[in-house]
Amino acid sequence: MKQRLLARGVLVCVGLFVAACAKIDDKAMALVATSPDAILLVNGQLLFGALQIRIDHTGTLSVEQPLPAVQDPGKKPVAVASAEPMPARFSCAGRFRYTATTAGSIDLHCNDGTALELNVAMITQTQGYGYGQSATGTVSLSFGLDPQSAKAYLIVPAGKRLQDLPKAPYFELY
Repeated sequence: MKQRLLARGVLVCVGLFVAACAKIDDKAMALVATSPDAILLVNGQLLFGALQIRIDHTGTLSVEQPLPAVQDPGKKPVAVASAEPMPARFSCAGRFRYTATTAGSIDLHCNDGTALELNVAMITQTQGYGYGQSATGTVSLSFGLDPQSAKAYLIVPAGKRLQDLPKAPYFELY
């Protein structure tokens, strides 16, 4: 009886130790991860954020619509402030994983219900692009690239274009 209790106690301790190590490992991985800027064009919306890439060749993509800006003549654009709560901005998130030396995939889910898989091509360890298909058309992604290079990989919907801006986010969809 005492041996069973001792064995159960040891198993519980080992289980807690393994769980604690896993949490520490996740935090350590995040510390040595890189997070290049990411731009996603999905459902006719341009989203901005980052793709966190960890050393174990996994990661997470997190992108959202930029805050709307109000243009005041002679002044810089400022974020809209309102006493009413703003509706949730369109956003997407997904899990990234390498599938080959220079390729990967992202399991993407958006807050409008869109779900798809993006096939990613790595240009370098922190730069790349990806494409997928949603119910409304082609989805395109670029990450780790300067704005002009990123534009070259984004597939703009018919009848729209990317308009250059002087500063971040550097362009918008018209």
